Amino acid sequence: MNRDGYVKIGAVAFAFLLFTRTGSAATNAKLASTEAKSANEKVTALQEQLGLGATDESGATGSDDTHGVSAAKKTTTTTKAAAAKATGATSTTKAGHGTAASGASGASPLHWSYEGDTGPTHWGSLDPTYATCLEGTKQSPIDLAGAKGTDLPDLVFHYEPATGSVVDNGHTIQVDVTAGDTVTIDAAAYTLVQFHFHGPSEHTVAGKPFPLEVHFVHKDAAGKLAVVGVLVAEGAANPAFEPIVSHLPSTPNKATPLATPLDVSAMLPAIQATYRYAGSLTTPPCSEGVAWNVMAKSITMSKAQIAALTAAFAEPNNRPTQKLGARPLQVDTTVALGG
Repeated sequence: MNRDGYVKIGAVAFAFLLFTRTGSAATNAKLASTEAKSANEKVTALQEQLGLGATDESGATGSDDTHGVSAAKKTTTTTKAAAAKATGATSTTKAGHGTAASGASGASPLHWSYEGDTGPTHWGSLDPTYATCLEGTKQSPIDLAGAKGTDLPDLVFHYEPATGSVVDNGHTIQVDVTAGDTVTIDAAAYTLVQFHFHGPSEHTVAGKPFPLEVHFVHKDAAGKLAVVGVLVAEGAANPAFEPIVSHLPSTPNKATPLATPLDVSAMLPAIQATYRYAGSLTTPPCSEGVAWNVMAKSITMSKAQIAALTAAFAEPNNRPTQKLGARPLQVDTTVALGG
């Protein structure tokens, strides 16, 4: 028998053992992991006997024999896939970067992205837990045109310089901050948990997006979310964001502490009138019940700052606008918006 035959026998034998196992999910997961390791060791031993070289984590070998490389890759990939299937594991790739998510962007256990077969138009069918993305009636983001002018209670911010860390969580650049900063909305206090970026903006005005949008995610004692959205136009550089822009992470899912305290209050526009409506998370699972407050006046960042942040995304990370439906959309007229 030639060397390809030995490799194939090893793969077939492993597949037969794995898929004929019965028992609890936990037992199957343990067996799958053990058998995957055993199968890889057997394949490696066969390859060494045949002079093919050992496999690395990618499944590639040290041999120049391309047929042997192909067989080794296929066998290693099969064992990893089978083990993942038994344990319920999902892939975590950079192309949308897998599984991570954030606050108002929503934590999710499954892969989703902003493009292709796992993009926004498919979110609702990727998993039953994402059904609200398709069936919900109070979804975000929305277009902000046509808001009714209303004398709303002002948002009251209690933002002090805060320490934090920045992470590329797979879908956005997220900044986690130390507890302490709060915003009061209709007499209810919400604590700032984190903020993150979308480029281009998720909310639009008369169909027009901004180059960037910042979401400041807050949570009250009962776990209810309130998000303050800030639209970003290209213009003067914004020193408040420079500690983040100059320390963008190079490795996904690895938090990097920021050496410089963040002046979060300086990230808000001077005029703090807001659009307000009841909405949802803007990524899976698209849960509703989020109090949205989008600043009516934008802030600026320089072209270079905007480019640095958007270049850090694997893809444009804005969900398309959703139908407002019967929801009221108000804009605060307590503060004159000016020109």
